[in-house]
Amino acid sequence: MKRRDFVRKASAGALGGAVGGSVLSACGSSGEEMGAAAVQTRPRVSWRLVSSFPRSLDTIYGAAEVLADRVSSLTDGRFTIRSFPASELVPFDQVLDSVQKGTVAIGHSASYYYIGINAAGTADLGNTEYGVRIIQTASGNTVGGTVAGAGNVISGNDRSGVVIGIFTGETPSGNLVQGNYIGTDATG
Repeated sequence: MKRRDFVRKASAGALGGAVGGSVLSACGSSGEEMGAAAVQTRPRVSWRLVSSFPRSLDTIYGAAEVLADRVSSLTDGRFTIRSFPASELVPFDQVLDSVQKGTVAIGHSASYYYIGINAAGTADLGNTEYGVRIIQTASGNTVGGTVAGAGNVISGNDRSGVVIGIFTGETPSGNLVQGNYIGTDATG
């Protein structure tokens, strides 16, 4: 049985003869046999994906490329996603902002870039303590960094954004806080 015949017979049977006839004839004059339906090709879709991660982080950034390849494969190349590493189109910490503004269709980031605020950097999550707290003898920690994709947005905290050793006798050393937005939003 052909699809058109099936649809025509199923519609007539489900809706009843008189109702089915009027519904089916709504696309043409009464009693006229309709020709073949126009061929509709699947549209081509192309998206840009921006990532918070540099290409050098091949495991993390590579996930975006795997996604793009898989989507293309599943759609016979009709839906393509082009991946851009951190700072190639937008800074690493403005990925979600660029998606919200419609600059790009899709973003690849991580919630840990947004400490104390939502991932879009627009709402305080109500963190009643510190954003990042390094205490006691913790040494050699890096919060943020100089490489694209290494910084954080640390905001919306009721106490300090970053604290290193606040109690008497604590001796944290060699800790680095660099390349972060502290006390602001995702746009800096």
